[in-house]
Amino acid sequence: MIHTETRNFLAASKIPFKYDPCDIAEFECYLLEDLNFYMIVYHPYRTLTKIMDDLALDRAHLQSAWFITNDSLRSDACLIYPPHLIAVAAVYINCVHHQTHTNKHIKTWFARLNVDMAKVLEIVQDMITMYELWNGLEEKAVLRTLDVLQAKTRGTKP
Repeated sequence: MIHTETRNFLAASKIPFKYDPCDIAEFECYLLEDLNFYMIVYHPYRTLTKIMDDLALDRAHLQSAWFITNDSLRSDACLIYPPHLIAVAAVYINCVHHQTHTNKHIKTWFARLNVDMAKVLEIVQDMITMYELWNGLEEKAVLRTLDVLQAKTRGTKP
């Protein structure tokens, strides 16, 4: 499957890539071997939906927290922190954003939570930093940079 997807991606891509699909498939086998073929991956979504049910928050809050969780996968948080902490951080960011963190029920829920809140706040800070970085990016500047990088890989001038 990876072999086919890699071939399709490389065929559609304008950027030269030094590895062929067979290399990618071989690297995938090395990765699976290093993982001892243990393919169970835990993610924060199940915990997130359970928390949202416990807090009795509406669908809009769930959707917002889900988006925050999706964004967390673009950071290194999923490599550093356990999924349940990422879910708690997403709920916290969501509650602050929607200003439901002042709700007594939610405050009590967070106070009774048996997790390392310092770690949760580290995740929150990482997410805020990532959002600030994204907010500062200008699409035209990014596209110009990509054009320069592509030109350098081809050996031409931008």
